[in-house]
Amino acid sequence: MERSALDTDPEAYKAVHGLLDEPSADALLTGRELEVRTLTRDVVAREVAPRAATLDETRGFAGESVQALARAGLVGLIFPRRLGGTGDTHVAYAVAMEEITAGCAATAS
Repeated sequence: MERSALDTDPEAYKAVHGLLDEPSADALLTGRELEVRTLTRDVVAREVAPRAATLDETRGFAGESVQALARAGLVGLIFPRRLGGTGDTHVAYAVAMEEITAGCAATAS
């Protein structure tokens, strides 16, 4: 299977996904929720999306992608800080999951 620039070029991935952002919906997000989206999109573009096609073809486990998200602090978004999470909102979690799913459904599941 031939890979496209969206699979291999993080900047192309982020540019295209940035075009899909809805300004009216973005106005409803907090600064932190927008920050979570930006961070998640960056990690997905660099670490997750490039592995997606191979994971689909091999039906592999997305362990490396999950580890990349964990290193970025994106695994414990809705857990309280006292439990090692970031204490973010459920909206921040949903925003992150939307970005992860767009890059690789196997990683989001």
